[in-house]
Amino acid sequence: MRKLLTQLVSEMHKTPDDRRPQRVLMLRLDRVGRGKLADSLWAMRELEDMGCIIHTRDGGDELLDEPMKELIAAVKLAAAADENRVRREKSVAFHARKRAAGEYASKPPYGFVFLDKHLAPYEPEAAVVRQLFEKRVAGFGYQRLAQLAAAIAPAKIRPNGEFAAFSWGGNTVVSILRNPRYRGTIVSETLWDDVAALRGAIRERPAARWPWPLRGAVRCTCGATLLGEASGREGSRTRYYVCRRFNAHANPRYPHHPAAKMEQQFVELLGCLQDAGAQPKGPDPGQLEALRQRKATLTRERSQVEQRRSKAWELAEDGAIDKADLAARLEHFRSAGDRVADALTIVERELAAAESATRAKINVAAAFAGLPALWPTLPVDLQRDIARSVSAYVGGLWADPRRPGELLHYAATNDDGSPRNVDTLRNVDMAQRKMDDSITKKFIQSITE
Repeated sequence: MRKLLTQLVSEMHKTPDDRRPQRVLMLRLDRVGRGKLADSLWAMRELEDMGCIIHTRDGGDELLDEPMKELIAAVKLAAAADENRVRREKSVAFHARKRAAGEYASKPPYGFVFLDKHLAPYEPEAAVVRQLFEKRVAGFGYQRLAQLAAAIAPAKIRPNGEFAAFSWGGNTVVSILRNPRYRGTIVSETLWDDVAALRGAIRERPAARWPWPLRGAVRCTCGATLLGEASGREGSRTRYYVCRRFNAHANPRYPHHPAAKMEQQFVELLGCLQDAGAQPKGPDPGQLEALRQRKATLTRERSQVEQRRSKAWELAEDGAIDKADLAARLEHFRSAGDRVADALTIVERELAAAESATRAKINVAAAFAGLPALWPTLPVDLQRDIARSVSAYVGGLWADPRRPGELLHYAATNDDGSPRNVDTLRNVDMAQRKMDDSITKKFIQSITE
């Protein structure tokens, strides 16, 4: 069934009776005629039962209150479904004819224009495409190629002769390098094949010359994960954690943060966690019991609502209540069921978090004990595992391009909502942090191993 129709029925159920519209306006009933015929009729019936009638421009009110009207609606829906099938077959045949004639039926790719319904290379766009292929063979990565194209590529020409700005990114470059339309037209077949061969090539990465214990654990405020990079003359290089998402930053284009400074702050953060975890606190046992009792009460209420709903249908089948009374009762039960379901969802979420925090509090103190002194002596791979686990535990570690070298803890904020520096974390009650069971197990395992 058409997704838009499914959403319409769902929204109508959520709308109070006094706010529901009396009509849903459509050009024709074929707006409904998608998918199975029975599903479309069911959706129309649902709308009509809620007091909302479908009104079309050519047929007026589409009612289902009589057997003949139901039959007419079914015929219209069947005709619409068949029309959609025919339209699709025509579209497939049209594109097949275009391909057989060597014509192009969509927008021309970058570097091409239409010439007598055929694609023809267009300079200087084609020159940019050739340069992307050549630089790719020379070893340029997709992000570097996107940066190059953004700097040198002209705007794309539209079929009407106007120029439109072209957004360059890594995915855009990939789509160009993989488009077979360029092979033998704008770039040579040999060059296109050389670029295609690079996709499946397995390259051995050289061993890292510098340690990056926080790699994968710290994100830039733009959302990108920071990567390691060393800069300076040989023998006096300085390590940095760098954000390589150049499109997100104007100046500096690649925000960089001194690695030694951030790693020292991470050790200080471990000290904060060790101090806060010395006397872990968990949820009050009375709170857990109250949540469990609340869940049991709501579960019983939901069961009672379902029983009363079934009873109403039985009364209607026996003729004890009329259609209007049945609709009113069903609407009342629906509202009550939604209210109970929403409350039950909230209680279950709170109970799961409380139980998870209870299980986690036992191991937190032991996990952090001695870790600030131990972490700098561990192998780099284990340092990274622990750093990522700690990042997940505290709610994320971040770096702001406007504050180079500062390791920020996103969960601890200033009065204005901005992240606080780790120096202030000693005043944060870390025992109140809620941990998911899977994160807890991974965190404890990465440290104990």
